[in-house]
Amino acid sequence: MSVYPIDLKRVSLDHMGGTKSYHFILAMNAKGQSILIRRWGKVKSEGQYRFEKFADRANAERAFGKAMDERERKGYAVVSQSETFAADKDSNMTAFGRMVWAKLPGDVVNFLDPAIDVTGRKAAPVNTMDEDFNRLPEQPRGMTYTSEQIAAAEEERKAEIERQKQSKYSANPNFGRF
Repeated sequence: MSVYPIDLKRVSLDHMGGTKSYHFILAMNAKGQSILIRRWGKVKSEGQYRFEKFADRANAERAFGKAMDERERKGYAVVSQSETFAADKDSNMTAFGRMVWAKLPGDVVNFLDPAIDVTGRKAAPVNTMDEDFNRLPEQPRGMTYTSEQIAAAEEERKAEIERQKQSKYSANPNFGRF
């Protein structure tokens, strides 16, 4: 069974003060797996992202509604709503939007469609706060590489070391005389 179409529900909210915005994207595939993407920050800035995965539509829609209600209680008002879909894997970037698609971590993309190659995509963002809301030290973010890419990089590194050795030996006129 195909995971397409992937239905997307978008809602954008602006704060009554006019300086902050909050955006929700609820993406649901044909199997019912869903992700909730939250993006927030200053108006007209990229802001920060948070990704949540849900195994079924009901929990995802419940979390979406709860998050919307919470934002509206905090002084945000809906400025736009839209619904669209991705018919196949080639239309994902258009449906999600170029900026959001580029920010989706590999594990989130694979959750919606396991057939998409996520080589080179960044891993999911690391939590910056603990349970008590104390800031955690910065963790380096890794890239996702296949075993073939790792092996090729190792071979290239070894070949470069061998080339450097050969150039050192050939540059030494006394090499091999003793």
